[in-house]
Amino acid sequence: MKIKSLKSQIGFTLIELLVVFFIMTTLAGVSIAAFVQYGNTQKLTTAAQDVTATLQVAKSRAFSQVKPSQCANSDEFSGYKVVICCKGGYCSSCQAYEGYNLLAVCGAKNISISTTKFISGTSIGSGTTSDTFYFNAISGGVDGAGKVVLTGYGGTKKITITQTGVIQ
Repeated sequence: MKIKSLKSQIGFTLIELLVVFFIMTTLAGVSIAAFVQYGNTQKLTTAAQDVTATLQVAKSRAFSQVKPSQCANSDEFSGYKVVICCKGGYCSSCQAYEGYNLLAVCGAKNISISTTKFISGTSIGSGTTSDTFYFNAISGGVDGAGKVVLTGYGGTKKITITQTGVIQ
């Protein structure tokens, strides 16, 4: 009867298995961290796209002079306004804690069309130069042209609105 030596056996040593396990764990940890960061970046991008879309709606409705049904027939329709609400705390005009409101301007009244809260973890940044953008249906211009800065998750997104209505 022959006894096989340990060196001729097929398999992995405990050290080899530990090294492979350590490498796999490290790669998984790095991948998960990158995925979480990507998700957070997407939340900030989505928040900026939502604000931009609301500004575009206000602009297109004002320029096409779409009078909302909430305006009384006797009220003179003059345009649409987007109000960026509250840099912390509750905002009665938006009826939300940080968000923005799309309003139709009919005579002396501001009629709320929609109210949106910012995506959790995002807020107005310190570089914001205007919090009200009024798209005039008659002149076609924008009162309150400026910049909206959104911050969150370690990033910043800027939205610029020019006096001629260009939204970038």
